[in-house]
This record gives sequence, structure tokens and C-alpha cells, in this order.
Amino acid sequence: MKERAFVRLNTLYTRLRPVQWDGSYIESSKSLEATVVEKIRPHQRGRVNLHGVLWFARMMNAGQPSIPQHSSVKILGRDGNTLLVEPL
Repeated sequence: MKERAFVRLNTLYTRLRPVQWDGSYIESSKSLEATVVEKIRPHQRGRVNLHGVLWFARMMNAGQPSIPQHSSVKILGRDGNTLLVEPL
């Protein structure tokens, strides 16, 4: 009985735990999308909402125009605690 309870709790934890941000997760994911909360300007960080968590984000290609608030972005990778994104 205790083993079943453990398995159920472990399954629930697996479904609710935060996204894993190692390179293999990002490479294996076809597309992770986030919503811009704070405008992302070239050469500056903004903020995005990914699965209910706020992250700093900057554009992968700084030659693009600013990404406005409420836009969707694709996550290409991360640099420390900053996500690297491009507009959709």
C-alpha cells in the first residue's frame, strides 16, 4: 500500500515539477513558447512568462526589432538565468 502511494506521489511530482533547463531538454523539445510580459529590446533584457514562471529573456539575434508585450516568442536556449528567444 505504501509503495502505491509513493508511486502516485512521484507521478504527481513528475507532472508538476519545473521545466528542466539542460541542453538536452531544449534540443529534444520541438518548440517551447512563452509570452512577453515586458518588452524585449535589442541588446537589452525583457521578461517572459513560461508555464506561469517569469524569466528574463533577450533576443538571440539582436539585429531584430523590439518584441512588444503580449507577443509570443520561441525559446531557443538559455544563458544562465536568461532565456534566448526569437519572435514567432
